[in-house]
Amino acid sequence: MRFPLVPLKFGATLNGATLPETTNPDHEIRYCEISDISYGKTISWPEPIAFKEAPSRARRVVRPGDTLVSTVRTYLKAISTADIAPCNAVASTGFATLTPANHLEPRFLKYAVLSDKFVFEVSRRSTGVSYPAITPQELVRIPIHRPAIEVQRTIADYLDHETAEIDALIADLEHTSRLFFERLTARRDAAFASARAKHPLRRLKTVASLRGGNGFPHAEQGHVDRELPFFKVGSLAGAENGVLRSSENTIDHETASRLGATTFAPGTCVMAKIGAALLLARTATLAVPSCIDNNMLGITPVGDMDPTYLRFALGSISIAPFALPGAVPSLDVGAFRDAAIPVPSLTEQRAIVERLNHETVTSDDAVADLTRAITLAKERRAALITAAVTGQIDVTATHRPAAEQLADDIKELS
Repeated sequence: MRFPLVPLKFGATLNGATLPETTNPDHEIRYCEISDISYGKTISWPEPIAFKEAPSRARRVVRPGDTLVSTVRTYLKAISTADIAPCNAVASTGFATLTPANHLEPRFLKYAVLSDKFVFEVSRRSTGVSYPAITPQELVRIPIHRPAIEVQRTIADYLDHETAEIDALIADLEHTSRLFFERLTARRDAAFASARAKHPLRRLKTVASLRGGNGFPHAEQGHVDRELPFFKVGSLAGAENGVLRSSENTIDHETASRLGATTFAPGTCVMAKIGAALLLARTATLAVPSCIDNNMLGITPVGDMDPTYLRFALGSISIAPFALPGAVPSLDVGAFRDAAIPVPSLTEQRAIVERLNHETVTSDDAVADLTRAITLAKERRAALITAAVTGQIDVTATHRPAAEQLADDIKELS
């Protein structure tokens, strides 16, 4: 089937209503910003706040059926539809609000802007490197396929059903992944609870040297062929079995000296010390001499302290008591230095490490398989949406359910 292509502005009204500056300061709104919206996910509207307490960008009025597309940090793909919106729903001016015209089914509009083709065009037309953005006016110039309204509804019905099945499969895979993590965490905590009961406790500052990282200017980033890896907080998520070996950013010794950046020794444990990543309590061990950015803390073992044992011990510490209050959580490094960990003999440390390493490898392998399956499922979901809204598939024909085919393909990944 061939569907006509028309610019989005001929099918939807852009930013139809805006709260004026004269809005009653005590008027309550339910305000959502970029961080509240994920690609294709249902919007969870925050609790009401007074207009006077909201940021100045809280201006876009959102009505049921409106689709929100982020026009800033477009790589985040913050796109969703307000299937249900409270009467006082307001979005950031960082969104374009799209209200479908009578000849455009709201659900079809949602799927059209979620399609790979539309998302690619948003990215292609965005300007800026570190903070890519697209103007709302340029956004609505992007063409979408627009079949007859009856066909739109048929496609939307088909995608509602098929994507719900895929989403349920993704949710099951994510739940199983969390269970592996929880089981590993429980076994690590049990091992250290036993160690605390049997062995002396020592303050962290007596068994390790703690030091923060350094600023990493944007101009120095992006080099991949220099001597020293320079790790950022995001690197922690990519650690292999808890070890950081290489980075997409490297610097040479001369640059490190010029920046005043500390070179941390192999065996140093690293963790986030500010922001939401702090509360994730991720830790990793450096495999080679490395630098870390100023949002991270390096903890270098001294004396008879096995580096991997130290990493597991750090993971067993509850971070919440050491997090300073504020809009952005940060680690009270002074108090953290006094955190106590059990310190058995080096032989016993290594025995604990061996047991936990076995558990970690088993868990990480399973989670890696699940992560590949989740990635495949999300890719299939996006491809299905694109194929349906562009007329590449006939949704009225008899098809094997997409989730059923996907489940079979996932089995072949293992």
